[in-house]
Amino acid sequence: MLSYKTRLRRSRVEHILKKGQKQANQHFSIKFLRGSGNQSRFAVVVSSKVEPKAVHRNHLRRRVYEALKHAEQPQDPVDMVLITRNSVKEMSFQELQEEINRILSKIT
Repeated sequence: MLSYKTRLRRSRVEHILKKGQKQANQHFSIKFLRGSGNQSRFAVVVSSKVEPKAVHRNHLRRRVYEALKHAEQPQDPVDMVLITRNSVKEMSFQELQEEINRILSKIT
């Protein structure tokens, strides 16, 4: 899990989903805004369409958070919402880390 400082609150997530810029690939859709603080903050969304059972959604969310924790962080602070797609379920942790690094490099 990410520390409390690096997680986005619900109101900020809603703001980013409405006003943020978008990047996407086959595994993730990312909405982001340049952050006003001094470090990047993240939120992960796993839809019930991706995984109907809450236990499995939370497990997938924790895997993505852990991969984010070890990923290369953007140089400029950014507030980001990662929305997972179906293909993330079958990915190994190593593949997940590589995909997250790849999509983070697109926004910096």
